[in-house]
Amino acid sequence: MFYLWFSWKGEKSLDPGNRFRIIGATIEKKELITERNGADGTNYQLYKLKTLNHKFFNTTRVPLDDHMLNIYVEDETRDVSKIRYVADKTANVSSRLKIPGYEITGSQMVVKPHTYKTAHGDPELMDQRTTFSQYNFAVEIRSNGIAIYFKFFIGLFSGVLLTLASFFTPATDGTRFGLPSAAYFGIIGNAYVANSILPVGNHFGLTDFVTFTGLVTIALCVFGSLISYHYHRQTGGEGLSRQLDKISRKYIGLGFLIINILMPASAIF
Repeated sequence: MFYLWFSWKGEKSLDPGNRFRIIGATIEKKELITERNGADGTNYQLYKLKTLNHKFFNTTRVPLDDHMLNIYVEDETRDVSKIRYVADKTANVSSRLKIPGYEITGSQMVVKPHTYKTAHGDPELMDQRTTFSQYNFAVEIRSNGIAIYFKFFIGLFSGVLLTLASFFTPATDGTRFGLPSAAYFGIIGNAYVANSILPVGNHFGLTDFVTFTGLVTIALCVFGSLISYHYHRQTGGEGLSRQLDKISRKYIGLGFLIINILMPASAIF
């Protein structure tokens, strides 16, 4: 819900409040709150609107995403030669507005010409294009921060940590390969939950890359364990096996940490 007002000087028959439309939205309720027509030609209309707005969101950076929620206002029939909007700089966002999971970081407004590159099939206007004055008010929102990122992938990070911890057990211990297997399916479950709240798309986003990194890390740990197991079974190879375990958990863990610092940083900045 929002308020929309018009103030102009001249003929009250201009009546912009009765002839506007919200682009990309369905007006569910339109209520005229105030209307004044002064003797000096100053006119004012205030409307209370409830609309259902339609917008395609870029989800490639979820859960570290930011968006702009836009309201586009145009006159229904009169082009820019007949009516031209001027933004009221006092327009703002209510401090009581809350969006779960996001914080409101600001707002912007602009009036610009919007040209429809068609004559709508009118044979008398085939070589013409219609330009309307369009008012655009945008609310800027951003995800609540890095805490959301860790909450989103807590299952994945726990699985990788569990896998790295398996290097502290002997290469011949049965848990050496049991822990990575459990972690692997845990990451798959985490990915299923994360993707269930996102729309279906044919592009890869931050959630996909983080999941892929987790799976590759576990795979590398399993390969490292297999090599360590091979040397551990050889005569006198127990010391070499422990050295390989130390190198594996250090560099695989460090690589995973660096990648998971760079990915959210690139998504934010």
